[in-house]
Amino acid sequence: MRLPPQETPTPASPQRAAARAVAAGLALAAASFSYAASPGLALSPVADSSSAGLGLRSEAFPDDLVEFRSCEAVLSGDRDFGLFKIALAAADSLEQPRWRRDGRAWSYRWRYDAGIVVGFRAEPAADCVVLRYEVENRTGAPLPRVLVHPCIVTTRAPSFFAPAVGAGDDPSPSKRSAPHAELFGRVWLWRCGERFAFADLDLTPEEPHTAVMRAGEPPVAWAWWVNSSAVFDESLIVLEASHASGSLGIWFEEAVWASVNAGDERACVHLFPSFGDLAPGERGVVHGRLLISELGVDATRRWLLDQRRAAPLQ
Repeated sequence: MRLPPQETPTPASPQRAAARAVAAGLALAAASFSYAASPGLALSPVADSSSAGLGLRSEAFPDDLVEFRSCEAVLSGDRDFGLFKIALAAADSLEQPRWRRDGRAWSYRWRYDAGIVVGFRAEPAADCVVLRYEVENRTGAPLPRVLVHPCIVTTRAPSFFAPAVGAGDDPSPSKRSAPHAELFGRVWLWRCGERFAFADLDLTPEEPHTAVMRAGEPPVAWAWWVNSSAVFDESLIVLEASHASGSLGIWFEEAVWASVNAGDERACVHLFPSFGDLAPGERGVVHGRLLISELGVDATRRWLLDQRRAAPLQ
């Protein structure tokens, strides 16, 4: 679709962005949260994030703090426009670009140096977060197969986190290369109405950065991800809780790539929303839902699919 361009704040200075990037690894542990709450769910920007992170806490899992990094990168085909670039000032800051707060919703717009503009909005609704992504091509050249790279980090969410098993505990190669490999058994995709776990794939548990393409899509060859031979055909992914009843699920209108990182303490899950090909001046929009609840895996899938059917997305 084609929509009129919008004004976008100029990114922060390279020095400020670099300082925030250095601090990003410690940001979640040090962040203080001022929550915009709705029944059952609270969220707020993560201080000093370099990926426009939001902290999410659900009444279903009150001891868990999930970090949703809304954009670690934007891809076009097999190339990106820079990793960990989106360093936003607080909503009450005079600096630009910054988070914007509108009632319960948080949003931002960010322009990459190459001319890609990303708009994002997240609004809590019960145990669900309503998501909206917009990507605009201001590069002056066509961009094929545009994807956004969000990330769901479980480090401070003990109900979902997979504790590391080191070589000293288990000398097998799989535990050395993918210390958080237990996560693979709790992350689910669907094909032809049947679910399968990452633990069922041909690469796991030895490969810590395992990815799966949507059926019919040519593989994305980018960064550290290694594609399995398996494919999915529903644009959602569900992470099952490790020691309690419940799940975390995310769905997008269009998504063509899913992955799990079991190689470090982030123990994170990804579903890449897809914007197709964008001509110069063209903008694409993808809506989504993120659910944290006591529902089981299959019930979470049904809930996410029902949300798509229940009402038009805006």
